[in-house]
Amino acid sequence: KMCDVRVTRCDSSAPSAVVMLFGWLGATHSQLKEYSMLYHDGGACTVRATASMLDTMRTPRLLATGLAMLRAAAALLASLPPCTPLVVHV
Repeated sequence: KMCDVRVTRCDSSAPSAVVMLFGWLGATHSQLKEYSMLYHDGGACTVRATASMLDTMRTPRLLATGLAMLRAAAALLASLPPCTPLVVHV
C-alpha cells in the first residue's frame, strides 16, 4: 500500500486541534497510535500515515503520502469549527 492514512476523530465537536502524525523510516501504525492516543486524550483529532524506509528515499511516493495526509486533514478541518488549529508532529 503506498498511502496508508488513518484518521482518529475526537469525541468533541470542537477539538483542541487536528494533529498530523507522520511515521518515518519504517514506523508502524501501532507505534504512531500511541502518540495518537496521547493527543486524543488531550481532545485532539489525528491524521497519521507511515512510510517505509525505502519510501522516504523516493520523493514521488513520499509526496503522494504527504498529499494524502493533507487531503484527509483538510476534509477533517472542513467539518470542524473554523479556528481549529492544525499541528504537524514529525
